[in-house]
Order: sequence, then C-alpha cells, then structure tokens
Amino acid sequence: MASQVDGTVPVAGSPTTVSVKNNFAAARDELSCYLRTSKDFATSSGTGVAYTATFSVPAAKVAGERVTVFFHVSNTGPATININGTGSADIKVFGGATLAADMIKIGAYHELMWNAVDSHWELINPFPVQSQYFTSSKTISLTGDVTGQVSTTFGPGTPPAIATTLADNAGLKAYPTGAIYITTSNENPATTFGGGTWVKFGAGKVLMAEGGVGSQYTLGTSHGNYTHTLTAAQSGLPAHSHTQRGGGYNGSIGIEAGANLNSSLGETSTVEAQGAAESFSLLQPSIVVAMWQRTS
Repeated sequence: MASQVDGTVPVAGSPTTVSVKNNFAAARDELSCYLRTSKDFATSSGTGVAYTATFSVPAAKVAGERVTVFFHVSNTGPATININGTGSADIKVFGGATLAADMIKIGAYHELMWNAVDSHWELINPFPVQSQYFTSSKTISLTGDVTGQVSTTFGPGTPPAIATTLADNAGLKAYPTGAIYITTSNENPATTFGGGTWVKFGAGKVLMAEGGVGSQYTLGTSHGNYTHTLTAAQSGLPAHSHTQRGGGYNGSIGIEAGANLNSSLGETSTVEAQGAAESFSLLQPSIVVAMWQRTS
C-alpha cells in the first residue's frame, strides 16, 4: 500500500515550487517505506527455491530494510529471492543458517530483513524447525553460575531437544588450582563439580598450618611418625651404678648401726643406659576422610 501523497504537485513555476515538490516526494517515499513495513506486502512468484517479489515502492538492499512477502509456494530447501529486480540473494535464518524444507509455508506471510553483514535476506518468522534440521552439534554458551542440566526444545522433529550438562562453576570457583577439597565421598571432584583436574592428597596424614616455633614448618613439607620408641636419653634411665653398703655385726646385739652402717661390703653393681624395648602409638583420635588437591 503506497502513500497517497502526490509528488507531481504543485506545478513548477514559482521559486518555491521545486523545494515543495521535493519535500512532498521525500514524504511520499518515507510514508511508503513505513506503510510497506506495517501494512504493505507483495505476493511471491517463481519456484520453491528461487522466489521473486515486486513492491509498489521498490525495496532496496539496505541494512535493516524489512519487507513482508505472501508466499505462493513452500520452499523445498535452501532458497533465494529477487526483490524488485535487485538481484537474487539467499534467504537464511538467524545465525546465517540455510533454510530447511518448509520453513517458508504456502499461504503464509513471512517477514524478511536485509542483513548487510552477510548480504542475505533474513527470515524473521520461519515455520517451526522441521525434522533433522539440527543434525550437527550446536554450541550453547552460558555465563554466570549455573548447575544441573537444561533441555532446550527447538521445535518438532528429531531430535526434539538438546540436553546440555552444565558445570557447577560456583564449586570450581570455590576451589582454585592448589586448593584442598575434603569430603567423605570417594567421588572425584572433577565429577562433583563438573571440571578441574584433581589428585588424592596427604594419604594417612593430617593438615598443619605452616610456621610454628622458629618457623620450622614450611609449606609442603611432611613431619611426624605414626609410632615412636623412646631412646635412652628420652626414657629417663641413663647409665648408673649401685654400691652395696651395710653395717657391722655384733654377736650380742645383732646388726649394729653407727659407724659400721657406712662400711662398704665391697660390692658395686652397674646399670647400663636403657631405652624402651617397644614402640607406642602417637595416633590421635581420628575420622578418616578423602582429601583432594586441584592441580589445574
């Protein structure tokens, strides 16, 4: 439906006539463009792979140019269209994908927009996706912290949906490379969090903060034993001797105290330094867990 503004009047003759005529002509074209995108349409002709369409106000291949076409036949596969003799150009859908059969339906009004980046007419409202259209892998990029699974249905056909397993990005962020993850499960954290490379860490050992007396405990070093056997120096039984002493004997009163008490009997026994014969446990009361370190 073209604008009713007549660009041929007023008749040229006065100094202002030309400018007025030009303004009317511009207004006519602008209104025609608006009406074409809101009410006007053209009926297609040609075949299901090579359409043509002619608008009363010619459409141009200008970025964002939109037209509505009433299609006389469904497409049978990838198709082109020649609008107002501007030359055949591919009809594609979002993302620059070629048409699948029946995306354009007979007797349907379809909108097209000129994509100046890839030089094609983009089908704004294709008929729902048909069987086997998504036969190759498609990538869906998601941002932010997401968990679980998502099924996205693109339309009828096979496959009916695309299932995507999503990584628990929040969990991975909580455990950057070098972090220790403690759990009561034997499941690899790569499975738990959906990513990262992990190795078992600290088998049979407890964690201790670095530093301590004299900063003798440095990061990454190991210390301690499960059991210990005391040495002689640790046992409190150093080498020593015992001298036997006794008092004299008086036939009248028996053992006599006094000066004789300190008389040596001439016997001295020696005890060598002694260590403990058996080791003993140093293990503290514990609960066993699994520890993993993220390496990448």
